[in-house]
Amino acid sequence: MIPHGLREFGELTVQSGDWPIIVTDFPEGHVSDEDLQGMLGHLEELMREAEARRERIFFVTDITRMRQHPPASQRKLTAEWMTRTFGLGRIASAGAAHVTPSALLRGLITAVSWVQPPPQPQVCVATRDEAIAHGIETLKAIGALLPPRLTARQNRASAGK
Repeated sequence: MIPHGLREFGELTVQSGDWPIIVTDFPEGHVSDEDLQGMLGHLEELMREAEARRERIFFVTDITRMRQHPPASQRKLTAEWMTRTFGLGRIASAGAAHVTPSALLRGLITAVSWVQPPPQPQVCVATRDEAIAHGIETLKAIGALLPPRLTARQNRASAGK
């Protein structure tokens, strides 16, 4: 089993401490190709772990702070990784949520998913709280076991409605 918690790839971070919710946070500044490859490799390791455990994970990708568009080299790396891991994603992932306060970016991400459907359903939301709440609901709907911290978070959110 991969140790869960915070992993850093330059300024990119992946938080798996709330397994089965995995949160990737993109920085404001430049991301190197090497850091992006390391992060994608780690996400693939997490999917392989979920597959081996016969579990499913939910991905939250937060691009709220991102100010620079990725260069062509990184778009290519990401596209190749998505193609290579598509089958694994169908098995190991329950879905994903992309976080950005920009309605324009949310629309763009949604449009891309129409052209290139992801392995599992994904949504675009304005806040990380919305993304995590969606992840909890998605995981509960498939009968996934959630840690007490996530269950308590959902209960607090429900009580506040």
